[in-house]
Amino acid sequence: MPRTPSATTPSPKAADDVAIVQRVLEALDIDLETRPSAEYVSAQIQTLKPLHTYVEDVDDYPVSPKQAQEYIHIRIQQRKGRETLTTVQGIPKKFNQRKILKELKNKLTCNGSITTDKAMGEGIQLHGDQRKGVQEFLVAKKDGLGLDLETINVHGF
Repeated sequence: MPRTPSATTPSPKAADDVAIVQRVLEALDIDLETRPSAEYVSAQIQTLKPLHTYVEDVDDYPVSPKQAQEYIHIRIQQRKGRETLTTVQGIPKKFNQRKILKELKNKLTCNGSITTDKAMGEGIQLHGDQRKGVQEFLVAKKDGLGLDLETINVHGF
């Protein structure tokens, strides 16, 4: 006959769960003896920042689209075969994106369009791998936008 665990001895998994909950409550400075309400504990847990293993410092991790737009992101996307797209997102609102697109299409001799993304807002999409040319245009003082190189993130393979 199988033996049922008694109510006084918790299973190893339950003990692990209790330890995890206690560590979370300690991190949130919640004292269990004062019996906080469930709403209070839930609100404290929801204010935690996401922590990923590949993020070195939590304070540098962008937690909102507004904070992520402080940088200009230049990304490349692989399409079918050798075809690629270059996407530029996070250009400051003070610049006219249509004029920038027209200038980039002329300088880089490629086609492109303006796209809308829910998280990052409007962006420019160019055909081909144009990362280097776009970065040079954004940084150029004379015939470019004259932006700071530190505000530009180039992603890709």
